[in-house]
Amino acid sequence: MMAVTIGYGAGHRSTLGRSSLLLAGVLAHRRRCSIASRASVLTHESEGIVRDIEEGRRPKPDGVIVLAGGLWVSTESPWGEIPPWALRRLDGAADVYRRSEADTIMICGGGSPHGLPMIHPKTGQVVHEGTAYAEYLIGQQHVPARDVLKEVSSYDTVGNGYFSAMIHAIPCGWRNAAVVTSEFHMPRSKAIFQKVYALVEASLGVSVSLSFITVRDDGLFTENSDALEVRRQKEKKSIEVWEKNTSHMTTLKEFHAWMYATHVCYSCSKQDEFGIEDKSLKGTY
Repeated sequence: MMAVTIGYGAGHRSTLGRSSLLLAGVLAHRRRCSIASRASVLTHESEGIVRDIEEGRRPKPDGVIVLAGGLWVSTESPWGEIPPWALRRLDGAADVYRRSEADTIMICGGGSPHGLPMIHPKTGQVVHEGTAYAEYLIGQQHVPARDVLKEVSSYDTVGNGYFSAMIHAIPCGWRNAAVVTSEFHMPRSKAIFQKVYALVEASLGVSVSLSFITVRDDGLFTENSDALEVRRQKEKKSIEVWEKNTSHMTTLKEFHAWMYATHVCYSCSKQDEFGIEDKSLKGTY
């Protein structure tokens, strides 16, 4: 808020100006306190990145991209139940959106091969992860609906990277974006997004600078202490497979051909494999 000064001649300032300055100070204090509580979901390193954005040492993101993390079937809510790690990502994304004054939050996620879809009890339609997450951001985090975008074509992290670019980042003309996900998920997410967006630049001449914002894992898997380590090992192996499959690629055409020919989430030749459960990862999707 800007103080309003009304001149009454040299050396005079109205009470309105002093009141506005006081009110601005109070509101700024409240905002800092609110930010401090919200920022607790971010890792220490990511908190520093967001401060750099706030203070102008890094460019403001045009959009904040939050990666989905599953949606559980629920009888308590027509939108399903968002897993705790995904709630933390959404809270972190809302925090980054406010503090960086980003234009938009983009939610990535149509669903997952690791669980059954949620069906809305009234409409009978599938509730996509992006739809349920948007409901949370708008209803619980009070992000204006006009500032929320969703894509519901992706069913894994590879799709998150590809469709975030194709559906929103490129058409919207973004030049800077912040990607938000969990600690256990970030190494693979970073590798995927960096590769996909590098191919976008090489093939289309569109450059989008990415920042990576991590939310903490601690306290999320208290009921199954082994689940987090199992998931971390799975992520590590998946990075190795990703590098093997894509390191040679130099164009989006190559990537598109690989994705739709071989990936279980997108290839018609593998659609009978979609949804086969890996019980060792239960409780992490």
